[in-house]
Amino acid sequence: MCADFCEELGINLPLPTPQMIKRLNSTGKMHPAWSQSNPFDIVGDATPERYRIVLEEVMESGLYDGIIVIQTLQTMTDSMANSKIIIRLQKKYGKPVITSFMKGLFTEESINYLESNDIPNYDDVQEAARAMWALIEYGRIKSQ
Repeated sequence: MCADFCEELGINLPLPTPQMIKRLNSTGKMHPAWSQSNPFDIVGDATPERYRIVLEEVMESGLYDGIIVIQTLQTMTDSMANSKIIIRLQKKYGKPVITSFMKGLFTEESINYLESNDIPNYDDVQEAARAMWALIEYGRIKSQ
């Protein structure tokens, strides 16, 4: 859904290169059913390590100017560990990151942690897409 909203807003979603896909698959951490495309669906059983591997590859690639990270809560989801990874990599690479962690009892602490580290979170993926669009538009205006 978020990718559809991005498309409606005119946000370009570059496809990963074959080299990126090969590197990700060679880690041995990717689920066989991961999307191998953008959006990067890393499957519901994603561990924090898988989050780190994919986010690092995406941020390091130079193909992506910003990232929307969507997390739905699954039994094995470690929201706080994922939040720490997102913050660390955002600081390392300086790319805009917007999150859409679905709100609830088990994610409240991690969402507060993200927001206290200047990572905005939107419960609605459409709002996350709009926020990314606003950042892109601001960048366009600022560069003129």
